[in-house]
Amino acid sequence: MPGDDPADLYISLGRYNDSIKDISASYREARTAITLAEQMHWSNRLISYDQMGIYRFLASVCDQPAAGSASSVWSERLVSVNWQYSPIKDN
Repeated sequence: MPGDDPADLYISLGRYNDSIKDISASYREARTAITLAEQMHWSNRLISYDQMGIYRFLASVCDQPAAGSASSVWSERLVSVNWQYSPIKDN
């Protein structure tokens, strides 16, 4: 029956900016955090761009067309090392 399946919820924060003219940068950061959360299946939690650690770097690199599959080899290693310090992981 429609509506019986729970929906995934993604909430993110971009970094604080002093100027209203920089609000678009904060929005882009929040969108990056949500995109990463969707790809990593980190639903139903708050994702802060400021606390993404190595994931912030990987999101910017892996988003480039030239990255392709070559980035996945080293990115998996970086993620595994960073995971133990990640504020994003489940408690």
